[in-house]
Amino acid sequence: MFIPAQASHRRTNKNVLSLISIQSCHTLIIENRNPLRNCFVTGTVLTLAVYMLTLTRNTPQNPLPFTIPSCNFAPFKGKRFMVQPLYFISDLHFHVDPTPQDAEKLRRFRALSRRIIADEGVLYIVGDLYDFWFEYKYAIPRHHLGVLWIISELAEAGTEIHYLTGNHDYWIGEFWEKDMGVHIHQAPIETSYADKRFWICHGDGVLADDRGYRILKKILRNPVAIRLFRLLHPDWAFRLAKKVSSTSRKYNKFDIDQNRQLLTRVYEEYVLDVFQQGYDYVVMGHLHHPHLHTNENQTFINLGDWLNFYTFGVFDGAEFTLNYLTENLERRIRRKSW
Repeated sequence: MFIPAQASHRRTNKNVLSLISIQSCHTLIIENRNPLRNCFVTGTVLTLAVYMLTLTRNTPQNPLPFTIPSCNFAPFKGKRFMVQPLYFISDLHFHVDPTPQDAEKLRRFRALSRRIIADEGVLYIVGDLYDFWFEYKYAIPRHHLGVLWIISELAEAGTEIHYLTGNHDYWIGEFWEKDMGVHIHQAPIETSYADKRFWICHGDGVLADDRGYRILKKILRNPVAIRLFRLLHPDWAFRLAKKVSSTSRKYNKFDIDQNRQLLTRVYEEYVLDVFQQGYDYVVMGHLHHPHLHTNENQTFINLGDWLNFYTFGVFDGAEFTLNYLTENLERRIRRKSW
């Protein structure tokens, strides 16, 4: 079921991105007059500009003008589930340049993480935790430390965490696996739990006419492209990402009807084929619409986002529910009464 809303969506203005890329190249070359390095700088900046053009699919930005009621949960004492529950989140989009909404997302993420620890649950991050992430060997973006701290607390508490990369954060590297203890998945995964089969993917590039995007994704994930971009100083790289991200937010508008059509196409062209392979649940993100549809004991879930909806999924061993983490629910989580 869709919830009608008037919100705004980002659609990149290619001319603006091109202008930013040219200006950034000019600035960085002036700061460094070494011809060889300038060649690398120009190549990496253009690579990032092309990459940013792929990040603007279905990414709503402004909060909805109304409050979505939270789901009702029975009071409990201690652990609520007979089996280990699975928690699913997607498209939180923590920005390079934090916004007031990022602080709110962080508070709610911390509340949810405490609930996951109390339930001894498993966490699946189904892509786009960040609006932009690139991993250097020795440098970590300081604005993301709050999120990393929460993930670290979950891991230290023994929570099993799976991170499926999305179209905004697929440059995740070994830091997350070796230092954070997170299982990284660069492709869709299948798993079985409580006699149910799950197919989990971010959802980008699954349509038949996404061939160009799939080719570009392979190029940008190529080790050569990653090494090339890593030649940029982290300050320069994230400065460019910040400019592109802030500009794209201005020039993109959300179209709920378009997203409905995309969701219908994804279901007809992709999800039904997956169901034919015997899966009970298909869990996706990317389209930013909270949606749960069951047909003949097979369920399709789109997890929504934390830009507009603050949604998360829970599978308790028998039923999959899609929940809204409103401020009221957050307070109940803290009181352990949901």
